[in-house]
Amino acid sequence: LLPLLIFGDMFALGKFWRYTDRKLLLSLIPFALLGLGTGFFILRYVSDENLKPIIGAIILSLLAVRQVAEYFKRKERPGGGDPAERRNPFLMVLFGFFSGLGTGMANSSGPILSLYFLILRLPKLPFMATTTWFFFIMNMLKVPLFISLGIISLQSLKIGLLALPSVAGGALLGFWIVARISQHRFNQVVLALAFVAAVRLIV
Repeated sequence: LLPLLIFGDMFALGKFWRYTDRKLLLSLIPFALLGLGTGFFILRYVSDENLKPIIGAIILSLLAVRQVAEYFKRKERPGGGDPAERRNPFLMVLFGFFSGLGTGMANSSGPILSLYFLILRLPKLPFMATTTWFFFIMNMLKVPLFISLGIISLQSLKIGLLALPSVAGGALLGFWIVARISQHRFNQVVLALAFVAAVRLIV
C-alpha cells in the first residue's frame, strides 16, 4: 500500500504543489516526526490490525475537538479572525503528533490532518497541496522503516504496480471534483469522510 500512496502523492503534487502553505507545513513536520517515531516503535510490538480501532477512536475524539474549537471560534470571532491567530500552538502540536502517529501505525492519519486544516479554515487548494506534501514526506520516511519490519516486500510491490492505473484514475477524478465544488461543500465532504473512516477503523 505504501508505494501506491507515494505514487498518488507524486501525482497530486504535480497538480497542487504551487498552492502549498509552506509555513504551516514546516511547523507541523517536527511534531509529526515525533508521532511517526512513536508509531513505528509501537508497530514493532503490536500489529496494525490491532491498532486500527485505537486510531479510529483518536479520530472521533479529534472530531469532537474540532467541533468544540469551531463553537468557540464562532462565539468569540464570528468572522474567523486572521490565519495567524487561528493557529493555536496546542492544536498544532496535538494534530501534528497524532497525524504522524496515525500514519506510522496504520496509514490512517488523513482524517486527523484534515480536521486540523478544517479548524484553520484552510482554502481547498492550499488544503490539498499542504496535505499532499505532508504525506509525501511522511511516506518517504516510512519506506526504510516498513522494509525493516517486512511490511514492504517484492510481492507487495508487484501487486502495487497492478493497481497504479486505478490510483491515477482516482487522482484525476479527485482533481475534477475539487475544482467544481464549493469550499463549504468541500468542508462537509471532508468531515463526512473523516467520520466514515473512523467508524470503519473501529468496526
